[in-house]
Amino acid sequence: MRARLPRLDVLVINDGSTDSTSAIVKEHEKARLLSIAHSGLATARNEGLKNTSGDIVAFLDSDAYPSPEWPYYLALGFDDEDVVGVGGPNECPADASLRAQQVAASPGGPIHVLLSDDRAEHVPGCNMAFTRSALEELGGFDPIYTVAGDDVDFCWRVLDRGWEIGFQPAALVWHHPRRTAGAYLRQQWGYGRSEALVQARHPDRFSMVGAARWRGRIYAAAPIRAWRERIYRGLYGAAPYQSVYRGGGELRDTAHQLGVPVAAIGLLLTPLIMVARPLAAIPILSAIFLIGLAASDFGRTQVPPSAQGSRLRFRLGLRC
Repeated sequence: MRARLPRLDVLVINDGSTDSTSAIVKEHEKARLLSIAHSGLATARNEGLKNTSGDIVAFLDSDAYPSPEWPYYLALGFDDEDVVGVGGPNECPADASLRAQQVAASPGGPIHVLLSDDRAEHVPGCNMAFTRSALEELGGFDPIYTVAGDDVDFCWRVLDRGWEIGFQPAALVWHHPRRTAGAYLRQQWGYGRSEALVQARHPDRFSMVGAARWRGRIYAAAPIRAWRERIYRGLYGAAPYQSVYRGGGELRDTAHQLGVPVAAIGLLLTPLIMVARPLAAIPILSAIFLIGLAASDFGRTQVPPSAQGSRLRFRLGLRC
């Protein structure tokens, strides 16, 4: 890492991987390697906490990389004594494949939730830093989270303690999304299981349909879009995906979480038309609902600049 910050302690936690992690770390003289038996994400973060000594501990995932100034900008976010954590945005690299960019535009990606321009309700684990004192006082990350959810759980515990989480837009990292649809689906299944654990520990922050009650909004530079964008989270249908928390608020969330499975059941009732013609209204209305919801999501898809020449192809690929 070419980070421009004095006394920066770089520690790489090898969580039981069998790839070339060790060899890569050896190429960087300022980095240290700590190999542990495979224990999951939260445990790996806790091991990083135990084996470093700085007052601020920053976390970065293996599929993300920062700019050299990243630690410096994170440190600037600690602008008040009540701020014990800081995070920044994460973006898909511009040179990523079309499929990877489609995955990045799909629901369920790691993203921040803002309460204001410089205060957050949640910062994702691939780009976050907390004071050592806060981490130790709260007992670190809960080891039960082996795949995801540890960042949400910890951020909410921080806020419940009355502390604040800062947001520093300049502290950006480039985050590689999954490169195939299959890998994305497997990731979302893992996220769904992790979210169930988060809900069990923070039931007061979830609605009856499993939607997280976020107070904040996703960061948006254009004021005209600020009222439309919401954060992900919550169960999507039968829980393979996290719900699309964008414009429409809880009504749109409910449409995905309850409307989709109910409409799917309605379609399964199509054979009943042979018994009673009036029952045809059920599958017809279900189909209309699903088509309308899909069309709404289709139109709301944000196409990256690199795919502007194939907007339709990008959107169709995203839905497939």
